[in-house]
Amino acid sequence: MLPLLVWIGFSQWMKKEFGCYPPREMLVELSKMGKEEREKHL
Repeated sequence: MLPLLVWIGFSQWMKKEFGCYPPREMLVELSKMGKEEREKHL
């Protein structure tokens, strides 16, 4: 799983960018991905 701080930071960023918290499924997908894939995504 993602470290909690990364997770909180990402949630806050999503909230700021899109006005809502990311859906849980999306976070699970991101946590399964490798770091490189995650950076490509964002």
